[in-house]
Amino acid sequence: MHARMLVMTLYRKSFIGIGTLFLLAALVYGYSVFFTVRESDETSVTVGACAPGQKISCWLEEITQALDAGGLAAAFDTVAVLYESDSAFAADCHSFTHELGEAAYEKFSRGDELDITTKTSYCGYGFYHGFMETLLQTSGDIAEARQFCAYVDAKLSRERSGAATACYHGMGHGTVDGSDPRTWGSAEKMIAPGIEICKRVAETEFQEYLCATGVFNSIEVLARDKKYGISNLLEDPFQLCHNQPALYREPCYTNMIPAVFALAGGNFSKAAQYVEDNIQHADDFTIDGYTIREMVVLSVFHEFARGNIDTVDYAERGMALCRSVPEHSRLACVEGIADGHMKYGKPGAEYIKVFSFCADDELRADEKNICYKHILTRLSIWYSKDEQKDICNRVPMIYQKYCPL
Repeated sequence: MHARMLVMTLYRKSFIGIGTLFLLAALVYGYSVFFTVRESDETSVTVGACAPGQKISCWLEEITQALDAGGLAAAFDTVAVLYESDSAFAADCHSFTHELGEAAYEKFSRGDELDITTKTSYCGYGFYHGFMETLLQTSGDIAEARQFCAYVDAKLSRERSGAATACYHGMGHGTVDGSDPRTWGSAEKMIAPGIEICKRVAETEFQEYLCATGVFNSIEVLARDKKYGISNLLEDPFQLCHNQPALYREPCYTNMIPAVFALAGGNFSKAAQYVEDNIQHADDFTIDGYTIREMVVLSVFHEFARGNIDTVDYAERGMALCRSVPEHSRLACVEGIADGHMKYGKPGAEYIKVFSFCADDELRADEKNICYKHILTRLSIWYSKDEQKDICNRVPMIYQKYCPL
């Protein structure tokens, strides 16, 4: 995708269903009580200075040049350097890795070798979202899509557990592109082919769920373009979700959160109140074992990390928000803020800032416990077994019981 198209992509959800975030989902500055950056994360990559007003196109050029010259590993090293060098890039890192996925598929489709690396987990696995979306919108080959996800799983599952799941989310992205004018004006009709593809391609209920998160993600994005005639979703974001089958309700609700934030003027308290007032089936359980309400609250506060984790008082402000919501949502809010660090934190070292947050004196005992538990039980999504062991040895003993090893 060219730079002129990235403006829309940067507003695109960085929000994805929080269930996906658990399986996909820290700046180093500030607190670092327990952790140091691993030497293996260091890179000798350098990037040039980008002029104001031209940063987006400049950053994209840096990344694509690295991809062409040194493959995916070099491109992701460039992403990591750009993350460190500019907070604006860091805030939208997921979107840039989405773009990298699109560029990588274009090379792959021309017969170039694709050197899949564990670094594809950077910035919330956005690479797979872009790659799979482009694959399906270019070739429409479902068999190829399934084979690619299986290949990724076979290659990386021993190191990271989140790559294949991100792949299925990306597949859902690619099934809804608004290309059939006969369906315009009806969100239900526009998503129907995508849902059918998810059913056909998935071998498990969980894969179908992951694929559906991408479907609802894409329909929320398309609602912003008036030509599709579904702008009413922006005025009543949850209308599409209430009557969905049980497996799809939570993916629908969580992927409408960008529209909720737009209605709330970007205000977290107002967004949380909208959820409280408008969600249905709130106490029904989801595939992840949470209630729908908990999952949607998680999704709302997951976004707090974006643009905030490099500010001095963000823990205080975040916890003030969590204590302003109804008590039944307080701990879900804490989990959401914690999980957001893994998407918006420093690539390869996300754990540093999140565990500083978990240890912060602003958190009460039950809030600290849920914070550590949420991240430690999911370390395999982001880190290798050796890295997990190293990280777990550095957290307070009381929380090591949540480590996966």
